[in-house]
Amino acid sequence: MISKSARRVQNHLRAQTTQIQLFSTKNDENLTSSKSWNDYIFSTVEVGVKTAQQFQEFLFPPDLQKESTKEEIIQEIHRSNHLARYTTKFMTENIDYYTNIYAKSTEDQKFIDEMRTNQEKDIKEIESEMPYARTRPSILIPTAKVFGILSATASALLGTEKTNVLLYSIEKGIQDENDEQLRILNEQDIKDEELRKQIIQLRDRSYDQFAQNNKKIDVEQIKKENGLSYAIYQTGTWATTAAMRLSRKL
Repeated sequence: MISKSARRVQNHLRAQTTQIQLFSTKNDENLTSSKSWNDYIFSTVEVGVKTAQQFQEFLFPPDLQKESTKEEIIQEIHRSNHLARYTTKFMTENIDYYTNIYAKSTEDQKFIDEMRTNQEKDIKEIESEMPYARTRPSILIPTAKVFGILSATASALLGTEKTNVLLYSIEKGIQDENDEQLRILNEQDIKDEELRKQIIQLRDRSYDQFAQNNKKIDVEQIKKENGLSYAIYQTGTWATTAAMRLSRKL
C-alpha cells in the first residue's frame, strides 16, 4: 500500500510531467506555425516570380526570341536601370510623404532624404543617355508607382526596422542585377566604358549609403533567425531582380 507522502510525490511528478508535455506541445505548435508562415511567404514569392517569367514567355515565346544585338543589350540595360531607380524613388517619396513611420529620428529622415536624392540623381544620369541609345522607358513604370504606395502602406505596418530591411533588400536586388549587367557586357565584348562606369556608380552609390548610415543589414543573422525579416529580405530581393529582368524587353 502506497503511503500518503509517496502518493503526494507521485501526484507532483505527474503534474510536472503534464506541464512539460504541454509546454513542449506549445513550443512545437509555435515553431510549426512560424515555419508554415515563412513557407507560405516563400511559396507566394516563388509563384510570383514564375508567373512573371511565364508572362514574359507569353509576350516573347522562346521559339520566336532572337539573341539581342549589342545595341539592344545597351537599350535593355538602360531601360532596366531606369525602372529600378524610378521604383526606389517612388518608394522613398511615398514612405516619406504618406507616412511618418520610417523617419522617427533626424538620422532616419536624413537617410531617407539622401536616398531619394540619390535616386533622382541616378534617374537624370540614365535619362541623359537614353536618347543616344534610342532607349524607350519601360511600360512597367506605372507599376513602380503602385509599388511605391504599397510600400508606404507596408512601412506603417512593419515599423522602422523591417522597413529598413525592405529598402535594403531592394538595393541588394538592384546590385545583383547590376553585377549581371557587367557580366553580360564582358561576355558580349561590349566596350562601352561610359555605360560600364555608370552601372558601377549606380550599383555602389545607394548601396554604400546603408553602410555609411549604419543601416546595413546582417543578412546571415536574419537568415539564422528565419523570421519575418528574412522573409521580407527574400521577397524584396527576388521581386526586384524579377522586375528588372522583365523590364529588359517590356
